[in-house]
Formats: sequence, structure tokens, C-alpha cells
Amino acid sequence: MQMVEARLKEGRIKTIWFNAWKYSGKEVIWNALIQTILLTMKNDPDIIDAARHESFKRRVLVVSQELAKYAAKVGTRMIPGGIIREEDVDNLWAALSSDVRDGSLFEFINKFEWEFEQLVSEYAGDAYLVVFIDDLDRCLPENAIEVLEALKLYLDKANCVFVIGVEPSVIEAAIALRYHGNLNLSASKYLEKIVQIPIAVPRARTQSGLDLFSSAAGDSLLARRQQLSRLVQAGMDRNPRRIKRFTNAYSAALLVAPEHSVDEQLILAKVLVAQMRFPDFYRELTRDPGLMAKLQEVDVQAEWVNAGVGQMYKDVDLRRFLRRTKGISAPAERVRRWIRVTEADGGGEDLAEDE
Repeated sequence: MQMVEARLKEGRIKTIWFNAWKYSGKEVIWNALIQTILLTMKNDPDIIDAARHESFKRRVLVVSQELAKYAAKVGTRMIPGGIIREEDVDNLWAALSSDVRDGSLFEFINKFEWEFEQLVSEYAGDAYLVVFIDDLDRCLPENAIEVLEALKLYLDKANCVFVIGVEPSVIEAAIALRYHGNLNLSASKYLEKIVQIPIAVPRARTQSGLDLFSSAAGDSLLARRQQLSRLVQAGMDRNPRRIKRFTNAYSAALLVAPEHSVDEQLILAKVLVAQMRFPDFYRELTRDPGLMAKLQEVDVQAEWVNAGVGQMYKDVDLRRFLRRTKGISAPAERVRRWIRVTEADGGGEDLAEDE
């Protein structure tokens, strides 16, 4: 998304970045989104000509303040920008009583769409204003849905394009949770009405993950490229974020216990995958360091049950990981050493003493 934003800026397209997770603690996250757009427009030093600059800023400020009043009435905490402080909400609430009685508060909401459209058109010119909404799937489910609905309710007709970075399955689950009583509402169809152009980002190629890992691990692992490739693919599921976390943990472990053979480093990699991806299995592994070797010799449920970890047999990812990394031997005594390194301070000294 940042690469797309950079290209747009090269073409002098106005862009705004909204990190939804940053505001996930606010009860009115849709207000935070709109206020972020308004605040960015108001503070942009390059907006329109100087003669009209102050007039434009005043108009944006009026819309922002009125929207903040509405949000205070329908929901609560204020949003970024310092227009209204949270401690002022009680006083503001009392001041709004007359607006509610004569209907002027809701009259503003009816006019807001038109006002917002005019401001965006003046700000972006003949082009679109592109708003990037990142990390929506890391918000609470109700907040994520509020943002999506705000796009349709308040911002649909403005000259805006919204780019949403999200894991669809998380949003679909949130929609299903919120509207569970409506048997006629399909979560996937709901999302289709919001997103017109879905772009599925392809998973990282195994080789890309291997390159990222090898850059931190050093040249010594190149001798085991094929085994390492299987480990990265099966263990991290080619997820760049997981690979990055895994690489950081791996590098830190090697600082504690450096200068070990390639075989030892591969065992370390297997232990870290178990620790990061399969915590239940790793817990059993700390009790029985020989469990990994035992289970890699079989792939039938009976043997897993006999080992006391029958429930883990249902984890397809775990079974696939163990099956695909059988070539990396993990004897109990060596697994036990790496568990100490990754869990306890001074583990490197313990490992040296054991050896």
C-alpha cells in the first residue's frame, strides 16, 4: 500500500493514510476516519491558492466541529486534532439539547454528505482523493464494521477512492458476528457491496522467504537450502510477517549461543517454528523433548493418541510441518538444549556446558 501511495504522490495525487488500529480504542472510529481526512485537508500547506487558503480552512473546521458534536451525541469520545477535548464532552452534551429538540443536529448530517463532497473536490481538484485504510482487521470486530459502513453512509458520493488493507476472512467473521440474527445476510455478499475491486496480494514465494531468512542466518545455511526451504514454507506458511518475526527470533537465539554447526542451526529453526506457530505442541515438547522425533516417524492418529497429544492431530498445519521437515533430525537431547536457549537467560552457557 505504501508503494502505491508513493506512485500516486509522484503523479501529484492527494493521499491520506488512516491506521485504523491506532484508533481502535475509540468508540466512534468512523468519526476518527472522517476527522483524519478533514484534519489532513485543513493542514495541507499545498492546498489551493493562498487567497482562498484561509477560507477553505475555516470551512473544513466548521464541518469538523459539527461532525464532532454529532459524534459526541450519538456516541462519545472525541477524535484527533484537538478540536474538542474528551473532558469537554459533558459540557458539550448539555449544549446540544436545543439542537436535538429543533432537529438542527440531524439536519447537519443530511447536509454533511454534500459539504464533504464539495470540500474534497476543491482539495483534490480534477483527480481523486485516495484514502488508505490500513490494519482494519486488527481492530475490534464492531469497530471494523463501523468503518466499512461509514464509507457507504457518509463518504460514498465524495470524489474519493478508499484502499483498504484487510484480511477478508476476518471481516467476514466480524460481519457474521454482528448480524448473526439475520439469516438472509451473507457476510461475503455484504463485503462485495463495499469493495468493488478486490486485489488479492499473492503469498510470498518460498524462495523470497528463504532469501529473507538466509540474509540473517549467514552463508552457512546455503549448504542446506532445500531443507531450509521446506522449513520456511511449511513452518511460516510463506507469510512475510511471520518470516520476519521468525528471522528476528532466530538471530537473537544465535547471539546467545553462536558458532554452532549447520545441523544444530536447523534444529534451532525447528524448535522456534514450534514455539511460534504451534504453542500447544511446543508446551508438550518442553515436557518431552523427544516428542518431535517420535511423531515424525509416524502419521497415524493412533500413535499421536498414544503419545498423549491426540487433539493436536487435528492441526493439519502441524502435521504438514512435521512431515515436510523429517529430513532435519531433532533428537531429544539437542531439542532440550535449544529449548533452554530460547526460554532462559544464560541458556547459551548451559548449552556450552552440556556439550
